[in-house]
Amino acid sequence: MKKIIEKKDVAVNELAKDLASAKSIVMFEYFSLSAKQITALRNLLHKVQAKMYVAKNNIIARAFAKANIAEFKEAIGPNALLIANGDEIAPFRELHKIFKDNKKIIYKFGVLESKVVDANQFATIASLPNRAGLISMLLSCLQAPIRNLAYGLSSISNKKQ
Repeated sequence: MKKIIEKKDVAVNELAKDLASAKSIVMFEYFSLSAKQITALRNLLHKVQAKMYVAKNNIIARAFAKANIAEFKEAIGPNALLIANGDEIAPFRELHKIFKDNKKIIYKFGVLESKVVDANQFATIASLPNRAGLISMLLSCLQAPIRNLAYGLSSISNKKQ
């Protein structure tokens, strides 16, 4: 019996360590996903520096308590956690793609910058472009006035000729 308790303690400590260092967390019910779909999701998450954990609800609750994350809500059902260490929004984006295909997956909650993300905010956050896309949009907006001035001056000079 002690070996089982020790294994659970190790699992709680490992999960708590990852939760404490996470930039964002998503909990969802994975019941309707096949093993092939879960493997594909894990591979996608690995590419964006995120991990997927499937653990018993008691272990998840103890890990959240040990990591001092008060945003945790009681978990019921077969739950999985997505923990991002790189891009904060990437797990939301990848999971949202799967939600579109499989309507039986239930989004439970998420934590982004120590704030709880509800289901409505989840879809909004998932639709945001990545950091490179946002920087590109900002630079495009900053260039627009200069570009328009250049076009205007160019058309004036073409008219005079």
